Amino acid sequence: MPKKLTSDQVNIQFKTSESGLCITIETPRLIIRSVKNEDLDHYYDLFIDPQVMNKYASGKSQTDRSRIELRIQGWVHRWGNNDPFNGMAVFGKSLGEFMGHVIVGRSDEGFGVGEFAGLGNKQFWSQGYGSEATSAIMHHLVPQILKKEYRLDGFPLKEIVATTRVDHSFVQRILEWIGFETDKAKVNEKFGAQRYLYRIKTSLLLTEYQSSRQFYTSSFFTTEVCGHPNETEEWDSIRYASSEQPDSKPAMENCHRFTK
Repeated sequence: MPKKLTSDQVNIQFKTSESGLCITIETPRLIIRSVKNEDLDHYYDLFIDPQVMNKYASGKSQTDRSRIELRIQGWVHRWGNNDPFNGMAVFGKSLGEFMGHVIVGRSDEGFGVGEFAGLGNKQFWSQGYGSEATSAIMHHLVPQILKKEYRLDGFPLKEIVATTRVDHSFVQRILEWIGFETDKAKVNEKFGAQRYLYRIKTSLLLTEYQSSRQFYTSSFFTTEVCGHPNETEEWDSIRYASSEQPDSKPAMENCHRFTK
């Protein structure tokens, strides 16, 4: 397995304005940001691909463009309501190519429990992008969300779950590498296939994150937006200069959505 992203490899910015919340994450090779309406074509191409969708939900491609558009509009609406438990688009840092999707969103596992999911463009499988994006979200973004005391439908985020098909060993290795745990003696039936339910306590992620703070400093400041002194954005920037990259494995290979 590759090395987990360290604090000196990640730059996270939270921006809040009258239009809502925008989060941008920079890693050695990726830019991960809040989903926008303009991402529709990217998501349509992703969801229509039968190889990408093979182990997502029912395993069938989503060909209804209007439904995908509604999903994106839902994410955009939640960003407008300053909701960080939301869809994020993944892009290559050097060329800006769309690579996939990640989210820590709602789950049906109870109050204060989020669900992690990911989906990767097949042309970027086997190059380490899936693990890089997953580490950025779980090891760095989630602790920042906890520190800022964002709430999931009114409750503190205490746990994150993820599900994966029992025949999807690659995703199982990714989740276990992150720190998720499951009881493989218990199998759940979902969308017509057997799946494992993984869990991780957010307190564990926060403890790991805090222990790494010795490697970086953070700054907190307010800035004008578009030159308008009455409209401000709140930035929480963690800036680094490291060019080190993680190993190339495991990749976004078969990185179908980890849940559903």
